[in-house]
Amino acid sequence: MKHLLMTAAVALTASGASANEYQPAMEAYLESQVRAWANSPELVAAINAQNTKYAGLSEAQILEMDQAWRAEVGQANTPTITPVMTNAAADFLRGR
Repeated sequence: MKHLLMTAAVALTASGASANEYQPAMEAYLESQVRAWANSPELVAAINAQNTKYAGLSEAQILEMDQAWRAEVGQANTPTITPVMTNAAADFLRGR
């Protein structure tokens, strides 16, 4: 979550706004909204399932999967992307 705040701060700074100006609001939103759903049973179960499924992958295999994902972006046939974007965890996140 801290990475999310840092990314937002960098984006705000690049747009001319002071990161410190928005930091309290971003931290409040993180604590009141994001942290609750990030620890939801739906997401925790999905993360644990993926960790178990892909635990034995080598770095080369991970890079190969990343290349497959990148190659599918914008294509009609997306066998790597579709399962990630159409599962219960993705539905949960879209609802947030």
